[in-house]
Order: sequence, then structure tokens, then C-alpha cells
Amino acid sequence: MKDNKYAPVIIPTLNRFEHFKRCLESLEHCTGAEYTDVYVALDYPPSECYRVGWEMINSYLTEKESEHGFSHLFVIRRSSNYGICKQDGNYELILKDLSKISDRYIFTEDDNEFSTNFLEYLNWGLETYKDDMSVFAICSCKDIDTNDIKNNVYKLNTIFNAWGYGSWFNRYSKITKLENRLFLLNSVKKANVADVFKKKVKRYSSMLYQVALNTFHFDMLVSLLPKDEKWCVFPKVNKVRNWGWDGTGTHGGSPEAFKKYSTLPIDKDEHFSPLIVEDLFNPIVLERFYQRYKTSTKSYVRAAVTFLCYKLTGCIPVANKKSKWLKVKLLKVQ
Repeated sequence: MKDNKYAPVIIPTLNRFEHFKRCLESLEHCTGAEYTDVYVALDYPPSECYRVGWEMINSYLTEKESEHGFSHLFVIRRSSNYGICKQDGNYELILKDLSKISDRYIFTEDDNEFSTNFLEYLNWGLETYKDDMSVFAICSCKDIDTNDIKNNVYKLNTIFNAWGYGSWFNRYSKITKLENRLFLLNSVKKANVADVFKKKVKRYSSMLYQVALNTFHFDMLVSLLPKDEKWCVFPKVNKVRNWGWDGTGTHGGSPEAFKKYSTLPIDKDEHFSPLIVEDLFNPIVLERFYQRYKTSTKSYVRAAVTFLCYKLTGCIPVANKKSKWLKVKLLKVQ
């Protein structure tokens, strides 16, 4: 693949030094790293408890700027805290800037570790499906059993995984149009209660949280796209393992999940070549997806309570992260 077909990589970070170092150096060891521009968005600490980790990353990046294995390493150091999951957030602003010079991008959080052929796989997908508007993203992780499929890639339009993915700016613009408080709230207001409880109670609950807290999670917004515009390509063998379930991030603090995702077997091949001998959509994989991601009774009840609470009072129950549902306050949705 020609070097000008390698997409720029975006990594937002703040204070998780060990995670970030592992992520950047795994990318540096990827085949094709020498053709890849990497943009690191180092946010400013929102409080002093983030300062030590931030200083370690800042110092490390100063060294890496002078010697690294990429085509270019660009470090954007924020002078104030920009935050995440909002229109002018830390990585959202880099995406806006990159859209002026590239038609595609690769995004990863700072807690991922990649296979050597991660960049080759992502860039193959981005080039192959660049004109297919039904494909929203090329994802590098799957949590479904696909050992018996013949292809080494497959497609689903029921799930999106952000643990190192690639997309195009003409697809990303569809998401920014959905990132609208009024649109999300009106969607909930128009919801038929009976239909919601049959299929969509978790989605509407998530939308209410995003409106109330003014944070727009990418995964949920992707789920709102029409079904024929949100196909994602996945690898048969994972290209990434995730170390972020240790409680250091905004989400995820489960010891079981940490053990599982930080030890995921990932592709050991140095190079990636597509093996496609049948349709990329496999209904057997889809059925396994539905079995894997069945809504638990606990999740369903929480979503139902949130939705009914909003319908009756205009507020939603929000639990403290540490105390979970032991201490709940009602937050007005406006």
C-alpha cells in the first residue's frame, strides 16, 4: 500500500501514563508505522489529582517528539481542560482540524494495545470501502465467536466497537448531526411507551442521560444511524486488547472484565491480507451477537426506571459512580 493511503491516527490522553506508553509503543511497532502520522491530544488536568500522570506523559512526549518510529508525531498540548464527549472536546477538535487535510482517520483511546498488523488491516479497510457509504467503520475488536467462519473479516450492522477503529469524515459528519440535545430529547418525547418497552428502553434511557449530562457517547450515536448506513467491518482475529477496565478511565472498573480484555489473544501476524471467500455478512454470527449481548434483567429494570421517571417527572435518577445505586439524585432533563 502506498504511504499516502495511510490514515492519520488520533490519540486523546490525559494522565494514564502506563496505558498511554503501551498504546503508543504498540502502534510504533506496527507494520506501516513509518508511513503514519500520529496526533496526540494531551488534555490539561481538570484538577491537581491528575497532575502527576499528566506531567509524566508530557515529559515522555517531549522525548518522543525528537525520536520516534512514525512518519510524523504531532502533540497538541491543551492549555485548559477540554474534556470529552462534547462538541468542543479534546479529540473532537482534532477531528475537525484533520477533516480539512484528510478524508479518513483512525481513532484510539490511550488504553489500547495493538497487533503488529493493526495499521495494515485498518488502512486496507479504509481504502477498500471508501466509496461504500453503507460501511460506517472498520473496527479492530470483536467479542463474538467467529472461529468457524471462512473469511478473516466479516460485517455486522448491529454493533460498533471503538477500541481502535477507522472511519471517513463524510461518515463522521452524519454523527455530528445527531449530536444534538433537542433532536435526542424530541426522539424520547415522541416515543411510544409500548414500543419502547418491547425493544428500545435501553436506547432511550441512554439518550436521556446524554441530554441531561451533556455528554454524547459515540457508540450510542452510531446506533441511531439508519441500518443501511452503519455496517462495520470486523476481523476474525482481534487486533487489539484493552487495558482500561482497571478503573482508571471514565467507564469500566470490573476486575473480571479487566482480566478478560487485558489478556485478549490478538493477531500475531506481521502483515494483514484479506481472505474473503463468502459474503461478509454471516447470519450465524448475527445470531451469536444477539445471544452475547442479551439485555440483562438488571439492565432492563434500570433503563425502564429511568424512562418512566422522565415521563412522570421530567427528571432521571443519576447514581454516584462509587456508591452506584445506593445514593441516587434526580437530575432535571432540559
